Amino acid sequence: MCIETGTRLRQRQAPRAILNVTITCADPTFCKTKTVEIPARVLATAFDKPDDIHPRHLSIQFIGEYKEQNRNSKFEPEINIYSIPEFRESLSKSTEYVKEFDRELEKIKHLASDQFSVANGELPFLPFIDAEKELNVHLKRVSFKSGNGFFYLTQFNNEPSIINNDGLVYVFQGVTNDNQYYILATFPVRTKILPEGYDASEFQGYKLPEFFYERKKHKRNQVNYRNYVSKMGKLLEELESDQFSPSLSLIEEVQSSLEINY
Repeated sequence: MCIETGTRLRQRQAPRAILNVTITCADPTFCKTKTVEIPARVLATAFDKPDDIHPRHLSIQFIGEYKEQNRNSKFEPEINIYSIPEFRESLSKSTEYVKEFDRELEKIKHLASDQFSVANGELPFLPFIDAEKELNVHLKRVSFKSGNGFFYLTQFNNEPSIINNDGLVYVFQGVTNDNQYYILATFPVRTKILPEGYDASEFQGYKLPEFFYERKKHKRNQVNYRNYVSKMGKLLEELESDQFSPSLSLIEEVQSSLEINY
């Protein structure tokens, strides 16, 4: 079954281009989608926070049963296609934010290339987000029809939290072959071994402290939490693709079919 997203986006930079994106999917339960144009949110001043700043872009949004199953997820199931020059422009009020964007983008290009490797165990994420990435597991390079990218499984936390199904997300980041577009896709996934939501307070022999930031116990709480997250990372890394819902391989197949024409 071919799911075609017929929405077009006229870009501002010269020469003016019509952007058309398509994905192919054999599972209509997973791949019921709509494609929408998202308005820009630009940085107003150099002192504003860059959270949720982005250029006008196309978003392939998953709207069927898959979305409903993950209605409490921290991330929407979607594939976003951003113009790299326009992303820089949306941050242009701050030279520091533009520099940080370029640094993170270079990391993404490196990880998406044939010289696939991870420096210092840390993985980039664009756009800016006010949350902490706890895991970097199931790292995999995946090409798509218009470029290259990579996946990793993670959970973003605002506060130390139990690893849970509402937090788990399979992230894809990539760049088109001509370096004009940055792709960010977020696919919530679930597995039977995890608690359902962020309200969980204990799992696998670890219990969140009632007062995590208590001054006298803060350092010990941090160490215990990092040990717990490390244990969970190893546990999740050992799971096969089909032990997640949707399976990681299905998500990878859909992402690899992405084609961008302009």
